[in-house]
Amino acid sequence: MKHNARVRVKYPDQFALRFNRIEIIDDDLYGVKKVNGRIVKTLINREKIKKIQVKDKTWSWIVFLGIPVIYIGILVATVDDWFTIEWGN
Repeated sequence: MKHNARVRVKYPDQFALRFNRIEIIDDDLYGVKKVNGRIVKTLINREKIKKIQVKDKTWSWIVFLGIPVIYIGILVATVDDWFTIEWGN
């Protein structure tokens, strides 16, 4: 079985390992990532992990696009107050 999403495995001592995906092979959990062009599988100790976080693509896009749009909107609103352009006359 494979889960093809980026994941972060957190351990109780506050460090986290990041993987491109997770695979389950013979009831063992492996984190898979690409290192120097090679695919490396790391055995994950199920008893010691605190949490497995799967990347939420929807929230990633909201943050990726939302923050710059809000910043540009605030900047445009602020700049609009500084300058007034009068047409005509």
